Amino acid sequence: MQAIFLKLVEQLNGAVLILALVLILFIWGVWKLSSVVTLFGGYKDEKKEIKEDIHQIKTTIAKIDGTVQIIFQKYNSAVQNQSPLNLTETGNKIATELKIQEKIRINWEHIKEKLESKKPSNPYDIQTVAMDTADDCFNTIFSKEERDEIKLYAYNIGMNLFEIMPIIGIKIRDEYMKESGVNVEDVDKHAPKQA
Repeated sequence: MQAIFLKLVEQLNGAVLILALVLILFIWGVWKLSSVVTLFGGYKDEKKEIKEDIHQIKTTIAKIDGTVQIIFQKYNSAVQNQSPLNLTETGNKIATELKIQEKIRINWEHIKEKLESKKPSNPYDIQTVAMDTADDCFNTIFSKEERDEIKLYAYNIGMNLFEIMPIIGIKIRDEYMKESGVNVEDVDKHAPKQA
């Protein structure tokens, strides 16, 4: 048998031998590729399930956020539980004692830039964006001294720092609306309908 194989190899020229080797390599490559495709094919269903789970998590987080916002607004002594949001007597006192309006004016260009980057298109959006911007304003725009002053004040009166953020948000909203020539009372005209 070996003698026959050697005779056959002697008679074949090099090109045919190379062609045979390429064919064998091609068949081997297709076999390997099919095993890889089979392996990743199983992940397609898992990927779809993961996308559905992520969507469900996002929906749940949005519901939790909405509920927390409602609870927070109901129990925050500094903000009236109505729309448009307004400060209570306590909220106005805190804003005055902390000189919130002055802090906003000092940092207005940066605050306004943050507001406008979110492109609010109506009074309701302006209010929502201003409330979101308050936390960002406190953490990244106010100086360390301004933040420390607010923290110390909250500590001294026994108030949670998060209760002060809506005060800042309302003052930001009022400043932006005043500058834009928008009436705060117009917020209700653009509030989303409750189901």
